[in-house]
Amino acid sequence: MTRPVEITRPDKLLWPALEITKRRYVDYLHATADRMLPWLRERPLTLVRAPDGVGGERYYQKDTPRYAPSWIRTVAIPAPSAKREVAYTVCNDTATLTWLGNQAALEFHPAPVRRDRLERPYLLTVDIDPPDDAFDAAVEVALLVLEVTDDLGLTTLVKTSGGKGLHVVMPIKRHVSQEELRHAATRLTQIVEERRPDLVTAGVQEGRARRQGHARSVAELDRSDRGRSVFAARS
Repeated sequence: MTRPVEITRPDKLLWPALEITKRRYVDYLHATADRMLPWLRERPLTLVRAPDGVGGERYYQKDTPRYAPSWIRTVAIPAPSAKREVAYTVCNDTATLTWLGNQAALEFHPAPVRRDRLERPYLLTVDIDPPDDAFDAAVEVALLVLEVTDDLGLTTLVKTSGGKGLHVVMPIKRHVSQEELRHAATRLTQIVEERRPDLVTAGVQEGRARRQGHARSVAELDRSDRGRSVFAARS
């Protein structure tokens, strides 16, 4: 069933410099829904909203607003720091995507787990964060990671991170616990760093490397638990 979703203030400029209105943004979401939704379905979503457009305040939203329509799906995940459960939005269809677009949700960050088994990741992500103005370095590190994962017989994909770097993502079977995956990811990081220590720094050493002024990319693999998220394709 197609649910009608009203677009409020459709002429509001979200990207003023590009003259992109909320209506045009929602049209974009509709046009890319077939490619976006496979990355979003059944995943807890963290959103970046900008109600006043990209020139205004932006903020992360995890908890689904109380005014959300009753048909918006959610999944409750305990938040120890807040001492309560957070109702993450789950975007399984175009209607939900449209409603989120109307809320000026400009970035979609799904967790690497699905709501039916929150303790079992389905995706391992290498987050490559290069020095400023050094995207070429991110590409070089991504090729190195692909070389290592190819040696290990792993299926990998590459996508932009939503910032200045790249993500190398690896689909995994959901019989591995978060702790087991974390140990494997740590070793994978070490192998990548061992091959080119002049080029890449493991995420655990990021702070030390940057304090010492090393202009190396940071390869971080600890993105497999439900509290972490990955920038969605087409977002």
